[in-house]
Amino acid sequence: MHKFLNFIRQFFHAWTSALSSAGTQGVFSAVHHLILFVLSGLALVHVVFTIYFLAIDIEAMVAVNVGIVLYYLALSWYQLNNNKYHDLFIFLIVLEVCFHAVLSSYYIGWHSGFSIYLMAITVIIAVISSSSIYNRIAVILFLTTMLVGSDFYFSNHTPVYQLDQSILDTTRMVNYANALLQLAMAAMGYQYLLAVANAKMDKLANEDQLTGLLNRRAMQTRSQEVIARCRATRIPMCVAIGDLDHFKRINLSLIHI
Repeated sequence: MHKFLNFIRQFFHAWTSALSSAGTQGVFSAVHHLILFVLSGLALVHVVFTIYFLAIDIEAMVAVNVGIVLYYLALSWYQLNNNKYHDLFIFLIVLEVCFHAVLSSYYIGWHSGFSIYLMAITVIIAVISSSSIYNRIAVILFLTTMLVGSDFYFSNHTPVYQLDQSILDTTRMVNYANALLQLAMAAMGYQYLLAVANAKMDKLANEDQLTGLLNRRAMQTRSQEVIARCRATRIPMCVAIGDLDHFKRINLSLIHI
């Protein structure tokens, strides 16, 4: 176990070193940052799960969660070096959530609350995912089938490990709280992407692409705001108009530079 934990420590150190070095190269998109945040956050969640299963001495789930941590770190590393988004990430995350929920229910019981993550990921896919409508419907139907089928089978299944009822209740409450937190973070990330997109649209609508100056529409809006503010505060204002003589000659001489 000591050698295995040492290997995990070395792998995590190599991954964080790559993250810090690659993070200084170029400007990353908002979507790129969000995907990295999600993948890294999921890796952190399963680090907590690893500690939890170590505490209650379920070695099989410790090994599973360590593998999942490495899985998400590998996905983060790939995303870090490729800066691409595609439906494969959604598919892999959905598979991992289903796999972990089923195994957890098998080992410690359905009432441990790990099934709540099937509901959480379903909401995230339905509302936040940018995949096509057909892909989302297919994933939602798959997750719904997994949830109903798991409930039908595991609700009367005797788990491999019989935990104290107090531990089971605490585990369920923590899972519910964590699932709600993940939904909240996903919603905040979605709002962030919308804000970035709206800021870009606002810039395209109000600036001249060639000079970067405000266009006529933006100047009219800005002028009305300044006039209204001056009227409200009774501060005098003036409008200055400048003109450059022979500007056409300057424009023709510098246009090819």
